[in-house]
Amino acid sequence: MEAIILVGIQGSGKTTYHREHFAATHAHISLDVLKTRSRERTAIEECLKAGRPFVVDNTNVRVADRAAYIAAAKQAGFRVKGYFFRTELKEALRRNREREGKAVIPVPGVIGTLKRLERPSVEEGFDELHTIENRHRIYLLSPAFCGGQRGQLLLRDGASFDLAARLRGEGAPLGEVFEFISGLYFRGKLAYSRRFAAPPEDIPGVWVITSGQGLLPPDTVITMAHLQGLAGVPIDAADARYRDPLERACRTLDELAGPNTDYVLLGSVATVKYIEPIHGVFGERLLFPEEFVGRGDMSRGGLLLRCARAGQELAYVPLGKVTRHGARPPKLPRLR
Repeated sequence: MEAIILVGIQGSGKTTYHREHFAATHAHISLDVLKTRSRERTAIEECLKAGRPFVVDNTNVRVADRAAYIAAAKQAGFRVKGYFFRTELKEALRRNREREGKAVIPVPGVIGTLKRLERPSVEEGFDELHTIENRHRIYLLSPAFCGGQRGQLLLRDGASFDLAARLRGEGAPLGEVFEFISGLYFRGKLAYSRRFAAPPEDIPGVWVITSGQGLLPPDTVITMAHLQGLAGVPIDAADARYRDPLERACRTLDELAGPNTDYVLLGSVATVKYIEPIHGVFGERLLFPEEFVGRGDMSRGGLLLRCARAGQELAYVPLGKVTRHGARPPKLPRLR
């Protein structure tokens, strides 16, 4: 029986942390969801009576705020763990701006919460107390197959539709080109990663794995000559033309972003063509969405688009802990 109390200002990543680590095993107790203290007390009492583990996901910035939860949990025989989210104000405000509607907290409110913050200590009654450093997150997108049917439409001599014309002239963004080639899957990856990226300052939060050019931001403008070059290099971990530029780009990115950055691969882990070149650089900081397991490309694209629209981030696990092949999940509900 376990009670977990999250402590941190708005935008410090508490709810995301709960979703990634405890959502499958612990009840989620949040005033943002329950709205009133009365409902919150009822939810906690039900967990205590049933012996069900739970997470209190509020700011909980004062000792007095935490004392009531700790006392009730201890009395019921629960083990109490605290997680303190140490976050810079600038980063918390950036995350807060990315929220939507009533979830956005006025800036004075976030600053006021920080001023009231009383750092937790084990003397309050915690059996365990952990400090979570604010981590950055960069997304790595698997490439579109340029040599396929859709790619050949762009490469065809005499193609006159808008995107092909721009590629032969001033060029077009890599992301737009890959959206055309790959369709729903890449569109979902691009929308989702742009929605949830949290990179270090002055570093792009989304990078596309390419064949022969390492990593490129999706806004990189490419021409027909660039596309022909991409189509001419196979996505094969055994081919040095693909592997060497990718490994160099990953090392450079990691040096710039620093050790406090995690990398999420939005692509297949069923083969080694992506994971082998990059896992050796990022190690346990290379993550993968659990919900991808068992889904095909179209299903993954649909899932990512739904999550981007709803502001609901997926749960990630280190690549070494991923089940690479799993049962096919139920079909996604239709979008209205």
